[in-house]
Amino acid sequence: ENIDSSSEVSTFLQNAGIILGTETASKGIRDDLVGIDLSKFTPFLHRYAFHHRGTDQGRTALSIIEKLSARRVPFSFRDHKKNCATINDNIGNGRNVISHEEKILPSRVVTEVMEVMDVIKERQWLSTNPDSVDGLPSLHLNLITDGSPLFAQESTPSQSTFQSDSVTFEDCIVKMTSLLKPHLNDKLLKRVRQLTNSS
Repeated sequence: ENIDSSSEVSTFLQNAGIILGTETASKGIRDDLVGIDLSKFTPFLHRYAFHHRGTDQGRTALSIIEKLSARRVPFSFRDHKKNCATINDNIGNGRNVISHEEKILPSRVVTEVMEVMDVIKERQWLSTNPDSVDGLPSLHLNLITDGSPLFAQESTPSQSTFQSDSVTFEDCIVKMTSLLKPHLNDKLLKRVRQLTNSS
């Protein structure tokens, strides 16, 4: 990029996460002891690496990303009894909860969902709409849209349906929704409401 003035240089560096002068103290930015606002610098590096892919600059950016990733440590929960942690926001309010929940989905359900996914991938039914980040095919699917199942669930397709050529995309979505919805609604949603004190 062409940068013509010192003020533009400062703005560019700040947008990239480079901390200038007493910015850390005045704004309360956590720089992780490296003089960089990592919440801005890391996304900037990803964009830079993608934009300059295949060049020395792009490879250098990837190598910095690799070094930053190597500095990460496993997340440790402060409250081991409840197996969850409250993460404070920038002004000190504990608004975000990270909780480690085990066995939300039984292994049988995971196996059945993956079998349906194999059918979807084999028939290339995953969405090819451009991803909002990199513009490449998103390869995703929705089970729920605007709070409602993508397809009205009149009956759940039998297992034999998935072994025939007549299986449809709707069959796959209905099957996965019927497998996942009870566990997500009865277990996960209930637990989220409990942790966030929400009804």
